Amino acid sequence: MERLVLLLLLAPLGEETFTRGLIEGYLLSYGHFWSAILFSALLFALPHWMAYEGSGKRKAGIVTGALILGSLAGYVFALGGIVPALVLHSSANIAGLIILKFRESPRYKYYEAPP
Repeated sequence: MERLVLLLLLAPLGEETFTRGLIEGYLLSYGHFWSAILFSALLFALPHWMAYEGSGKRKAGIVTGALILGSLAGYVFALGGIVPALVLHSSANIAGLIILKFRESPRYKYYEAPP
């Protein structure tokens, strides 16, 4: 239960408050629309790169996904504020959690591609 609260509430709230509310908000106030979005997306992806301990190829996939999500959340923030960015972030975390649970299930082996 604690993991669920962390993934769906606390992590998105902390990450979005820092990257969107503080960093991107500051850059947007000076009229830097796209650079604000991309810079905050890079700052968003950095801790995901540091936290993931998998292989190089999988790590690149995680960081690329975080960069894409960070860019989308930055764009949503720039147009609609922090609440839509939080909803997007929490939704992505839910999707990731569902995928991880599916991969842990015994039925997953039937969906794997042959070597």
